[in-house]
Amino acid sequence: MKQVYKCDFCDEVFSNKTEAEEHEKRCGYNPKNKINDKLVFRLSMIVESLSKILACALNEIAEDELDWLYCETDRATQTNCPFMIYKHKNIMLRVLREAKLVKNKHEGRNSSTHNDVIKEYPELYNAVIETLKRKSWNEW
Repeated sequence: MKQVYKCDFCDEVFSNKTEAEEHEKRCGYNPKNKINDKLVFRLSMIVESLSKILACALNEIAEDELDWLYCETDRATQTNCPFMIYKHKNIMLRVLREAKLVKNKHEGRNSSTHNDVIKEYPELYNAVIETLKRKSWNEW
């Protein structure tokens, strides 16, 4: 039977002790390797909120077109649109679904999502709206 070395923090196995020790120094499950960089945290906050920001911006500028935009995006195939639309189709559909939910919440008592986005990310929200309003590369 061959001897192997297992990481003390995850299930990875190595053929020698040196490889295992080197891995443990960088292992993401090692408590000494916690990520605490502030820029990484800020980036994750933006990424986490980005779909909400996009949904609120879409609700703001295309409130009456959300159903049509959803259908238009949903019919995207590899042959009927630029590749980037097809590539991001599922993400775009998720954002459009969220925009419809924001619309319903915004009209009712619970408008917190829309208000929170505007309060927490005013510059990013405004930048997204301006970007959505400007001409795209195929409109020049």
